[in-house]
Amino acid sequence: MSPIFGAYIIRKNWILIGDKKAAKCSTFWLLGLVILYFALCTIAVDYVKYIALPVLIIWYALECKPQVKFLKEQKVEYEKLSWLKPLGIAFVCLISWLLVVSLIGGGHSNSEISADACPIVEKILKGNYNLPNLKCERLFEITKDKSEKDTYFAKAVVKAEGEKIIISIKIEYIDDMVQVTILQ
Repeated sequence: MSPIFGAYIIRKNWILIGDKKAAKCSTFWLLGLVILYFALCTIAVDYVKYIALPVLIIWYALECKPQVKFLKEQKVEYEKLSWLKPLGIAFVCLISWLLVVSLIGGGHSNSEISADACPIVEKILKGNYNLPNLKCERLFEITKDKSEKDTYFAKAVVKAEGEKIIISIKIEYIDDMVQVTILQ
């Protein structure tokens, strides 16, 4: 649900219409959306689902709708063109985007790390402390180790015997395995 392709089309339309001010504004929208979605897909993966729809609605209301209104008021004749070229360009952009994001990507998402590490934390603590009702509720302060690939540090909220305990852990992704080390 990205308005990037639409922002490109809106920008091209303003250029063809000859409205330099609106075209410049559309250029800022286009660049801003590219930067925003790149950041969301590489740094803030967990927030895409919360941000994508509101951004689409805001872009439509502030950028797209004014052009639709302008075209209706001016009674501009629309020349129907083939969709082959724009869809081809969109496809190439999508593949390029996916390649860049996968090469630069931020690694594992916080929700993926939590889902992978919490059961292991529970297993380690249950085995070492004989606490059958122990539950790893969530991870927080998840940070990527800059020196080691696929290594993260986090704090785990563990509930045992009615009390919540916070422990520091190290999570390593090695091939298809997840290794968790309790640090304290």
